[in-house]
Amino acid sequence: MKKIFILVPVHFSRREYLRFGIETLEKNFFVRTLDFTSWLYPKLNESYSNKNFYFEHNVTISSEKDLLNLLNKTYPDIVIDTLQNNKKTQRIRKIIDNNGKILFIDLFINSIPWPKVNIRKNLKILISTPNKFFHKLFKYINSKYYYLTKFKSDLGIVGGLFSINIAKKRSKKLIYAHCTDYDIYLDIKDKPINKKNSYAVFIDQSNTYDHIVHNEKSPFDDEYYSLLVKFFNKFKKGLLTCGNSSFFTAITWKKQ
Repeated sequence: MKKIFILVPVHFSRREYLRFGIETLEKNFFVRTLDFTSWLYPKLNESYSNKNFYFEHNVTISSEKDLLNLLNKTYPDIVIDTLQNNKKTQRIRKIIDNNGKILFIDLFINSIPWPKVNIRKNLKILISTPNKFFHKLFKYINSKYYYLTKFKSDLGIVGGLFSINIAKKRSKKLIYAHCTDYDIYLDIKDKPINKKNSYAVFIDQSNTYDHIVHNEKSPFDDEYYSLLVKFFNKFKKGLLTCGNSSFFTAITWKKQ
């Protein structure tokens, strides 16, 4: 039976379990998810370690020693790489690579188009807060360096037009697929529409731990999520009305 390792940069969640089709993969492959949170992002590990989704074949990798011990016992035939690009992740890839004997798969399925460089805005930042400007510049150069030095994957799975040009540079062969949100659409498109009950849609930006990963200040205060839960509980019970958009302002408000 072929062995698959899925490299996960942050805590393994139910979303990843469904996204990777773990239940289906395990019918035909030996599957292990490798959680590198405590090695790559120790601050994040401290904050969210108790919120990990339980999967019996999820392996916590806290150091290079942990990774080497795992590889000594089990070596993968296929690696699905979802790690970011930095010094530590480059080291992880080199350890696992084993002289090109493994099929490395890279995912380009949820990429967001990069914003255009705003020269005027950056000049204002340089003049008003030069430290902030040079910090951003260093991060940009650093990310570009590790992006360019990352070895090419054997196979790239691509979803979305923006990802195609990137994937061509980063992978030897491509498989054209779709973004994971499309799976949600496929799951619900044939379900009957409920016209009896009113409903609302909350659009979230999923900034749960992005600021920790990117070593930035949190855009939310400590009360944000607890207030959000209270709000939705009241909304669900019908204690709040939505005659105007003011309640959306309330749940996205951040203390100054």
